[in-house]
Amino acid sequence: ADAGEVTDLAVEQSAVLHYLGAGDRVPAGWLPRVLAAQRTDGGWGERVSTWHMTLLALWTILAETETGLDASMIQLDP
Repeated sequence: ADAGEVTDLAVEQSAVLHYLGAGDRVPAGWLPRVLAAQRTDGGWGERVSTWHMTLLALWTILAETETGLDASMIQLDP
């Protein structure tokens, strides 16, 4: 799906896709939108910063920017 609003659920979906080794399914341009959604207190949240959305946003940023993190946490049989 196209990248919609930067919500807790959308950030959770992007983090989980990376966790499952399917980060290529995260829409192009999602990372800049997540970065732009950072609140002035340094966290992420829909109305106020929450630990949940902040953790997921950081997880997404790490997965999108660091090399060597493309190994799936779940190994599929060939």
